[in-house]
Amino acid sequence: MPSQTADSALLEKIEAECMYRLESGAPRRTLDDMGIATARCGGGSAMAMRRDVTRYWNKVLGFGFDEPVTGDLVAQVCAFFREHDAPVAVLQPASSVLPRRPGRHRPGQRPGAGKLVGEARARPREGAEGPGEHNQSLHNMRRAGFSVRYERANWVWRP
Repeated sequence: MPSQTADSALLEKIEAECMYRLESGAPRRTLDDMGIATARCGGGSAMAMRRDVTRYWNKVLGFGFDEPVTGDLVAQVCAFFREHDAPVAVLQPASSVLPRRPGRHRPGQRPGAGKLVGEARARPREGAEGPGEHNQSLHNMRRAGFSVRYERANWVWRP
């Protein structure tokens, strides 16, 4: 049986590649009209959409498996979002790739996750459901027969 890290690496890479191809493969007019830009970073995919009214399409995921998540990598990702005028973005590292370092951290926060807060001026938001929240996508997935393999925090970045 594969380890959770190997399992999450495969799933993250598949999702990152799917999102990258979906956005970068849009027709030229859509790319221009929506202000779409894509990039590879840290082994993952970054997607920026300047005119994203849904606040869904600006994200980076699949990173941290090919190279470690460092302050420099996070700064590079944030520079990409700034360069393409993303109004908000979500950094979605699998928890297994966040650096483990002893020291102080917030309750419920994995040690080393502070790099995302410090470099990206981001704050964590759990991807599943918080108290009183309803994640329709999660419920649709479960109804379709899928199950949660692992959880990751969504780190919301604002310029």
